[in-house]
Amino acid sequence: MIKHRHGDRYLHNGALEISFSELDLSEDLFLIGHFIFAFCFLICALLILLLDVQEKLKERESY
Repeated sequence: MIKHRHGDRYLHNGALEISFSELDLSEDLFLIGHFIFAFCFLICALLILLLDVQEKLKERESY
């Protein structure tokens, strides 16, 4: 329900309620997607750094 700006009356519009609930769901999915992307990006960056450190250690051992 949407609160009317003049008093405590409510607008009863099923179409608006459905669209708002879908909007909330899509915002939640969007936020979850961002967290998943950030986590994967962080893990990939750490793996790249670890591989670089591993290569440098191997080069030092070969001298």
